[in-house]
Amino acid sequence: MKAWTIDKPNSIMLQEIKENEKPINNAKIKITLASLTTFDAKAFKGDLAGIQYPFIPGRHAVGIISEIDENNSYGLLRGQRVIIDPNISCNNCYACKTHRQWECEKMKIMGVSSEGLIRDFASVPITNLYQIPQQISDIEAQFIEHTSIAVKTFNELKVNEGEHIVIIGASVLGIIIAQLALYYQAVPIIIDLHQDKLDIASNLGIYYTINSSVNDPYERIKQITGGRNCECSVFLANSNEKIQKAFDYASVGGKVAIVGWDYTAEIMNGNMSGILSKQLTVIGINNGQKQIPAAINMLAKKAVDVTPFISKEIKFEEADKGIKDFSQNPLMYHKIFIKI
Repeated sequence: MKAWTIDKPNSIMLQEIKENEKPINNAKIKITLASLTTFDAKAFKGDLAGIQYPFIPGRHAVGIISEIDENNSYGLLRGQRVIIDPNISCNNCYACKTHRQWECEKMKIMGVSSEGLIRDFASVPITNLYQIPQQISDIEAQFIEHTSIAVKTFNELKVNEGEHIVIIGASVLGIIIAQLALYYQAVPIIIDLHQDKLDIASNLGIYYTINSSVNDPYERIKQITGGRNCECSVFLANSNEKIQKAFDYASVGGKVAIVGWDYTAEIMNGNMSGILSKQLTVIGINNGQKQIPAAINMLAKKAVDVTPFISKEIKFEEADKGIKDFSQNPLMYHKIFIKI
């Protein structure tokens, strides 16, 4: 088996790896398409604290089941095309034992705190595999985790029809959340510093976009909402805004979701007095594990359009060139796809 390994900052190599003894309840997956994200590019450059080298990058991949216990209780069979959920629960902590694996105290993430998926084969827990329908291409499937987090965000916020929801950060996830707002007939407002990202949102039908480097978001939100601010506010942890903005833009009695796991400590520091003065409900979301079937359904019926985020595709043998390019040009790509 082969895998790309980042052995130290700015160094990546293709290695032959030995497969450890396959644990019970795992399946062997032939990876067909994987993708690199901004996290992988940052980790390659050495820009992220806490990364332990060497490691195999990549948290999103589609593959074909090559080996599996066909008596498994999930109905999965050899030859089926599946998406891999990168969040691995420990199945041992209190949350896992009470059937809340998405709240696992010792969650590991493939490509972050566990070996990633830029490889030709991977041994994966059966519980982390989901069959995907023909309506979803391998490339579209790379966005299932983003969509699952977006679905969970909506479920946790309990967004109602006609309510305003402000999304701070026009990343892939932010724009998918905005699309779900339209699907549920809420009113999305998306804020970012980069006009090219806001243009993508506009082209997907997001009417209210605010460039915070040009306009005052607070005043614009007041105009849009008739002075009451937004019933729901979403702060993306990897955005370039301060977290207190999420509280500033929320209405009295509003709900705020802080979403993500890749963040900068300085951005997460801020004046949080608005939580008390406005009596806000604050929710933290770092995975969409439970919502993956719903996300697959959303993509299958085209409620979410990810085509604007599809950019560069390279061969497995060129993954080193891809991650170097991504790290040098982080604003050029949303993802780089690797055909295996």
